Amino acid sequence: MVLIAMARYILLVFLFCSTLFASAQSPYVLGDKITDFTLLDVTSNSNYQLSAHSDKEIIVVIFTSNDCPYSKLYEDRINKLASQYSDKAVQVVLVNPNNPQSSPEDNVQNMKAKAQSKGFNFPYLADPQQKLAGRFGAIRTPEAFVLKNINGNFILKYKGAIDDNPQVNSDVHSFFLKDAIDALLNHDTIKVSEMRATGCLIKK
Repeated sequence: MVLIAMARYILLVFLFCSTLFASAQSPYVLGDKITDFTLLDVTSNSNYQLSAHSDKEIIVVIFTSNDCPYSKLYEDRINKLASQYSDKAVQVVLVNPNNPQSSPEDNVQNMKAKAQSKGFNFPYLADPQQKLAGRFGAIRTPEAFVLKNINGNFILKYKGAIDDNPQVNSDVHSFFLKDAIDALLNHDTIKVSEMRATGCLIKK
């Protein structure tokens, strides 16, 4: 009886652990469908949902921060990118995944101030617990992800660097993010669908 009870206990533990590991969500990979999410948008002081932009052909999600020097170098480039595609079905969304307890410059108040000072006319979302960053597998700021709307589902098509020169905008030779967007708009194949991002590690 003791052996039977122990065997049942071991089986229950095994089933519990199996269920736990199965329910753990792995980071998205290229070709995955992006699950709808809700985060606070500091520019509108309201909750943002990915599904709110179901009318867009492409969503560009960029994980960034107020604190990271690399992110600061890309702020004007991101504004320019958003402006270039303002008349197309492309939506830029910024997400700040830094924990404000580790990085006070990335709290909601400072995010609002940043959005106002830089004139962001797109959502700037707070993800202090890295829930969205974890799903996307984002590690650094800035790091970009391009989603393509296919029959109402957003599919991950590009991930990684914005371009090949964080320090000097005028010396950029490869525009990875822009090239991916253009390829999708033209229904072409993305030549470089993944490129390691250079930036600051996300502060947890």
